[in-house]
Amino acid sequence: MSKPTPQHIIQARRELFWETINYYRADPENRKATNTNDKCLYRTNDGRKCAIGRLCDDKTLEIYEKEMVGSIFSMTRSQYNLIPHKYRRLGKEFLKDLQSWHDDALGHGTLEAMYSREIWNEFCV
Repeated sequence: MSKPTPQHIIQARRELFWETINYYRADPENRKATNTNDKCLYRTNDGRKCAIGRLCDDKTLEIYEKEMVGSIFSMTRSQYNLIPHKYRRLGKEFLKDLQSWHDDALGHGTLEAMYSREIWNEFCV
């Protein structure tokens, strides 16, 4: 049986969850970080960032771009460890789901609401 998640981690997840959702919902078309094929990018040429890209500094994003890191789903341990500890401590699965919300659900009404509920129920309560 796994240990319960500490309350301070749950609270930090809640804060990042709402901050991320509110940021993108305020202007989804101009904040979502995708290329012309609607493929997610950590950082676009005009400076927009995806949900994971927003957590990283420019040096880390340069490494991801140079090493052609496709997504948080395919990162090596050393690449993942470049994400600041204050976010890594929230859990890789939580960060993956937050990124999936950005990639797949943002701006898609019912799907966006469903993803949001699933993330909240799994990681924030």
